[in-house]
Amino acid sequence: MEHLPLGVKDEEGCFVYQVCVGEGQSIAVRRVPKVGDETKTGRAFGDGDLVSIDLVRLSRRPGSRNGPFLRLSDCSGWLFEEKYEETMMTKIPVSVGLWCFVVDNCPAGIALRRHPIDRSDMHEDDVTYQPMQKIHCDRKVQHPSTGINFYRVQGTEGWVFDRRPSSKKKAGYDYRYILLDESMVQTGDFVYECIGKKRIGIRETPEVGDNNRTNLSLEQGDLISANVIRKSPFPHGNGPFLRLSDGSGWLFENKYNEQLMKRLSVRKGYWELKVTNPPGLALRRQPRDELTLRMDTKYPAGTIVRCTHMTQASSGVKFYRVKGIDGWVFDKREGEPMLVLLSGQSSPRNELNFSNEGSSSNRWSPDFVRGIAAAVTGIREISLNEQSRVISFASAESDDVRINVYYTTRTIGTALAHPYQGATQLFRRNCTTEELKNIFENPRAHTGKGYKERRSDPFALAPSEYIQTPYGQGLLADQESELRNELLELDEEIDSMITKRKRVLKR
Repeated sequence: MEHLPLGVKDEEGCFVYQVCVGEGQSIAVRRVPKVGDETKTGRAFGDGDLVSIDLVRLSRRPGSRNGPFLRLSDCSGWLFEEKYEETMMTKIPVSVGLWCFVVDNCPAGIALRRHPIDRSDMHEDDVTYQPMQKIHCDRKVQHPSTGINFYRVQGTEGWVFDRRPSSKKKAGYDYRYILLDESMVQTGDFVYECIGKKRIGIRETPEVGDNNRTNLSLEQGDLISANVIRKSPFPHGNGPFLRLSDGSGWLFENKYNEQLMKRLSVRKGYWELKVTNPPGLALRRQPRDELTLRMDTKYPAGTIVRCTHMTQASSGVKFYRVKGIDGWVFDKREGEPMLVLLSGQSSPRNELNFSNEGSSSNRWSPDFVRGIAAAVTGIREISLNEQSRVISFASAESDDVRINVYYTTRTIGTALAHPYQGATQLFRRNCTTEELKNIFENPRAHTGKGYKERRSDPFALAPSEYIQTPYGQGLLADQESELRNELLELDEEIDSMITKRKRVLKR
């Protein structure tokens, strides 16, 4: 058995190497860490390819002119940095961090790659991220020649990339984006009204070109319901683009700087309405009174319909979205009532031009929080309370700093040793992934203002500005003056359930 010299070890981690064997040449993968042709697997990488490596092994033979040997992270074999002192591969810098993207590239999405190469033979079997799906990445490498950034998806050994060359130039750019920064995409419940003078064709993808038009269109005054607002990465005066909630395609707010769609306010609450139209009332996929939008569900006259969202068109017609169904009803047609309102109440946050920050699709999970913490040195996990939905971390060197992450509401509490008041805890809700990473790296930069939150003299703070926490006296941050410590374990869904329960008991 061959052994490494004393003190020399294999190096494990995430590494990326570029093949540099000359134009038109390739390097063959070996079954074992050797350079002999008898160990070839039949697979090869071409000049310029980037290869993902998880182990670097020096040659076991003293004085060897080969190696180090590189184990492919997909476990398909070995490569080598040098062969008889001739350089075959060079190491590329890999950045460590946390990046959050939304997949674009409609309608195909992006398949996970086993290596940072945009080629179909590198696809990971059965792993494709769909358009508008959010992904998190923990490693980044840039191709030295093309400048394309490749990212390793967190929790996998696979890679995705931010853009690829395109034959169609857009505003002077000869590439198309595959990934968008999460700040460019907003999810939620949105309603828009067509204000263009001409009919607008619905598109298959978020583009304004006529080549991807569907056979569906809108005219002035028509309403649409959207669940995604996607900004354009190109400065050509188009967008934001709107993904229709019924899956029928995309529209756009502006086309070449001309506004064609206007965003309406949506109210969230609870309304009970009675169907008065004698033939009944069919549910619509969109907030429009069109036969082509009718769904299978039809409410007979006299039926009580319970709704959770309401918007009003410029014509005065009110549209209600039915509870638990992505479908709409309307209160009148050409002045004749279709529904009569029995009871209704808007929630305190009734203006619903919002993103789904508190929805299940954007909640963190304990594993996601652990993944971010793993990329930060100097902290350690100390507890997980699934009932309270909080995962806690402390400084690796002492317990003076404690970070409590309420992962379902994305609230972060930092318990610190205050220089004047002793133990304090600061809170921030609806944190972004970048804010979570920044707080892990520097808990004392939590609010960006240190401990002097409201006045220069920390002893002058009013008593009402403090709250008692399990970890000492807490100081309320400016942004969270309405937050109480006991509400950290609650979210909007629980508040809504309590309100609905009271209404039921009053009947």
